[in-house]
Amino acid sequence: MSSGPSLAWLLSPETPKNLAAEMARSRDPAGFAALAMLSRADPASAATKDLAARRIAALLAAKGGMIAGITVGDCLELLAGLADGGGNTSPYFYQLLHALGTFPPAAPPTGRAFKTPGQLTVDQLVDRYPIACQPVRALIIDYLRERQPAVDHATLRSLSRTLAGLFWRDLELRHPGISSLRLEPAWPRHGSTGSPSRRSGPQAPHGRSPSRFVPRNDGMNTLAMVRAFYLDIAQWAVSDPARWAPWAVPLPDPRRGDVTQRRNAHTANPGWTSGPGSGCPSCLSWPPPSTRQRGKNCRDPAGRPAAPTPEGCSPSPGRRCAGR
Repeated sequence: MSSGPSLAWLLSPETPKNLAAEMARSRDPAGFAALAMLSRADPASAATKDLAARRIAALLAAKGGMIAGITVGDCLELLAGLADGGGNTSPYFYQLLHALGTFPPAAPPTGRAFKTPGQLTVDQLVDRYPIACQPVRALIIDYLRERQPAVDHATLRSLSRTLAGLFWRDLELRHPGISSLRLEPAWPRHGSTGSPSRRSGPQAPHGRSPSRFVPRNDGMNTLAMVRAFYLDIAQWAVSDPARWAPWAVPLPDPRRGDVTQRRNAHTANPGWTSGPGSGCPSCLSWPPPSTRQRGKNCRDPAGRPAAPTPEGCSPSPGRRCAGR
């Protein structure tokens, strides 16, 4: 039972500034003396050490007793109060208490161990994304649980991000009310998974988001995970039809989407050869031949002379000048 003011109040700015000195004088002189001796050998700054002493004093004022009676649970309660308050959350006071021998040997040497989140469950991984369609959410969770024994946690996190976030949640944002994995054949042109992208460019006027999208660096990896998702369900439906058959649908064809379009864009004519006067209109040579010789020495890939091209025509791709 607490023998003093609440810990929340003691962590507030109204806490008496001389609380540590008063506790060292009246409550536990030997404990604070040992703490001061330990602090002098530590390379931390004076401000950090003073803050740690005030927090240890706050624990004594709230819980009663001596420094030797502070428990790991008391420290966790203090750390939780610091996190809620939004101020300095340094766990250095815990490190001093551990070095002083206050805690059992099995206790972690630093308080940062308590700040490190553990592995999330499959449900928690999926619920990072607010999926509206609960049957699809349940399907993704079941799928990840099937894959979980064969993959490490990092891979499981990546799968959940791709399937729940980049794939299905993105589809819901673009197509509200969607509830089936059976997508249009041209689905890559209407969703970010077929052509994984992110917003880019300067902020649009009036605070609107930019409308230009650029491909993600991991776009093909995302496509591979979605493809495996569809194929695994189709395979599992053979051995367990009651569970997986309702979701076994044909895999959408990404070849009709933006992936092919971007691939073709890499082989398109460079911009500087696409207009009149930018090069030889017949063979794309640079610098261009003179007006009199334009097309005269040009040959197509088969070696045949190319017909002269009128002024202003776009260049013919694939031709090279044999005479230059």
